[in-house]
Order: sequence, then C-alpha cells, then structure tokens
Amino acid sequence: MDNTNILAANIQKHRKKAGLTQEELAQKLGVTFQAVSKWENAKSAPDILFLPTLADLFNCYIDELFSRKVKIENHSDHCAELPWNDDEVIRILQTKGKKILKVQENNSYIDVAFPKDCNETTRQYFKVEILGNLACDSCINGDVVCQGNIDCADINGNVQCGGYVECRDVGDNVTAGQYVECGDVGDNVIAGQYVECGDVGDNVTAGQFVECGDISGDIESQGDVNCNGNIDAKNIACKTINCSGDISCDKIIYKNQ
Repeated sequence: MDNTNILAANIQKHRKKAGLTQEELAQKLGVTFQAVSKWENAKSAPDILFLPTLADLFNCYIDELFSRKVKIENHSDHCAELPWNDDEVIRILQTKGKKILKVQENNSYIDVAFPKDCNETTRQYFKVEILGNLACDSCINGDVVCQGNIDCADINGNVQCGGYVECRDVGDNVTAGQYVECGDVGDNVIAGQYVECGDVGDNVTAGQFVECGDISGDIESQGDVNCNGNIDAKNIACKTINCSGDISCDKIIYKNQ
C-alpha cells in the first residue's frame, strides 16, 4: 500500500472511530463532503493546513495519519516515514532519517535557505509547505503554505498561513489566521485579526481593523478602516472610515458601535 492509500485508509478509519459521517467531518473542516470522499478514496489529499485539525478531531498525532502502525509507548518513537511523492514542493519539517519527528515545539522557528536559482530573474518558481513556523531573510519565488507564523522578505506568490504574516511585498493573495503586517499585496488580503499593509490590489477582509495604502477592491472590517491612499471599491462594510485620499464606492455599510 502506497502512502496516498495509507493516508486515505487512516482518514476513513479515524473518522469512523470518532463517530463522524463524511458530511459532519466536512462541516468541521469547512470543506465539501465530496472533498472528504476524495480523500478517503485516494483521489486527492487534504491540504497540509488541515493535518493539525484532523489530528485534533481524531484525537491522534499527525504522523498516525501516514502510518500503517504507530508506536505509542514512547513519544520519541512516535513517527512516520515521509508520505509525499518525489515532487518539486519544498517541505520544511524535522526528520530523523526518513522518519517524521514532532514538528516545532512552542514558538520556535526554522531558518530556511532556498535555492539561489529560484528567483524573479531566472523565473524559477516553487511551492513551500511548512509544518510549523517560517523565518526567512531571502525572497520566496512561489506559493507558501504554513501551519504557524511567517517572518519573511518578499513572497512572489500566494500565502496561506495559520498564524500571522510579517513580510515585505506579496505578489498574490494573503490569508492568515491571525494578523497581516506587510508591504504591498497584489491581490486579496484576509486576516482573522487586523491588516496593516501598503497598497492592496483587490479585496481586504479583517476580523478587527484595516490600515492600508491604496485599496482597489471591496473592504470588510469588523472595526475601523484607515487608508493612507485612495479607495476604489463597490462595497465597504466597517465601523468608521478615515481616508486621506479619494473614496469611490457604490455602497458603504457602517456597522453598529
């Protein structure tokens, strides 16, 4: 049985053990039940950010999802072989030989050095997946999926982060479970907490407040919106708007204080 089939079988086994239907598991994860069905039939695999949530729901360790058999007597032995195919994705985690160890403890970071030929000049792109936090002084020319926090230079791609994002410019979209502090963002910004950045090429959604430069899309904020440039949007929903430039908007909804 290959690693994809092992993962599929374990998701199904743990789901049933937890007394959940495919639809109930899908609702808890915010996906469709068809996605869960594909995981269990080895037609696709869950995104790396779902692994901690799956482990919590199933009351198991992440590596149990990839293992045929798991030793539970000793935590140091509780590990699995690398489950991925030999693709071009750069995955960052702690291993011992071919065994996956527990990912970063507490708020520690992994310092990362990326290939020097992967940059905007050479047009070499790659995807990075991190089971933990990322600290990187160099630019990343590709998409980043991170379970924890990101502290980085430019990211020339999409960013999906379970914690906070602190970086320079982002070429495409940014989604963070906590806050976003960065330079310019090429497309959308979604943050569970606040957004502090430069210009935003598309929509901004924040659980708290928004402080940006120019915004060229819709704004959804549970708090205030402070803009140091211009706003060009169809819809704005927030408590208050403070804009040093022009506001072009079809509809503004002021939320109750």
